[in-house]
Amino acid sequence: MKLDNYTAIDTKIHGMRKHLLTSEKIEAHGNIRTLNELYALITENPSYKKAADVLKTDVSSREDIELMLNYGNFFEFLKIYRFASLQQRAFLKRYAMFFEAWFIKHTLRTVVNRGETTVIMSPVTHYLDDNRGFKTTDLIMATDVKTVVDALADTIYGPFFQQYSNLFSQNDYERYEFEIAFDQFVIQQIWQGGKKYLTGESLTGFKKLFGARFDILNIFTIYRLKFLYQLSDNEVTSALVDAHYRLNDEYVDRLLQAPDIRNFEITVAELGYGDIFEHLSTEESLQKYEEAFLRSLQSHLANRAPRSMFAIINYLEDSRRALLMLEELTERITYKNISPIERSLNQ
Repeated sequence: MKLDNYTAIDTKIHGMRKHLLTSEKIEAHGNIRTLNELYALITENPSYKKAADVLKTDVSSREDIELMLNYGNFFEFLKIYRFASLQQRAFLKRYAMFFEAWFIKHTLRTVVNRGETTVIMSPVTHYLDDNRGFKTTDLIMATDVKTVVDALADTIYGPFFQQYSNLFSQNDYERYEFEIAFDQFVIQQIWQGGKKYLTGESLTGFKKLFGARFDILNIFTIYRLKFLYQLSDNEVTSALVDAHYRLNDEYVDRLLQAPDIRNFEITVAELGYGDIFEHLSTEESLQKYEEAFLRSLQSHLANRAPRSMFAIINYLEDSRRALLMLEELTERITYKNISPIERSLNQ
């Protein structure tokens, strides 16, 4: 990476990080009780403020706020993309599939539920048109599933939708089967893109961080399908993501052959993920342990490669983590403000 390219984008990221909403910043604001209070905090970040203005967000609507959050996160990415070199952009286009996957899934759900999409002209649609082959004008006008799928025919997603065309009809689709297969496709594309476009410390950091993430995802998939749903080994392995760091075929076989949860946990500990999965036999959520592990690993890798493409990945991962945190906070606040009668009607 050329020094001038790095210096420009590093300066940009440094400025953006001042506005990044972290758990510490949210805690410093005290107890946020209403969506209005949350909206005021979120829109201190310029990217989210821009999204709110573009979308004309209704601050009383959880759905509107969650839409604003995802667009704002996309806007964060676009700020970095505009400063990136051509070499950097090659990988960033693959990384952006995290955002595009949300955009596609949201568009499909919306057109089924409403008979129209919520896609509007914005920097997001400009990027998708100019760099990714989307036909966003067709998406804006779409009133059925087929039109949405057709608008993606010339994109990297086109072959996927052709392969799984049996899941789609004119006005509906098999959501569960689609999203499982689609998530696997997106993960595989990002994984392949990292190995193709990154080099040196950036490639090493990417393979360790994302490989660990996919290891953890696959371990939990094996546990859930083996012990909770008692599926066959072939059914379990077919659900796994084809990307790994430590979880090679030998360890997959050992996990599949584990006679009980205790032996499963022992094998997982050998892989180095024991701190995450030692709570499998309890009702305690594994998410916080997974998050702590990946966050620590990411910080370590970022410190080792401060002047590399991994510095960009580090910020984008922090931004995505902030998005997930804000979505969870939006859900909690909304639920707290629903009356007992409304809750009973929604159950």
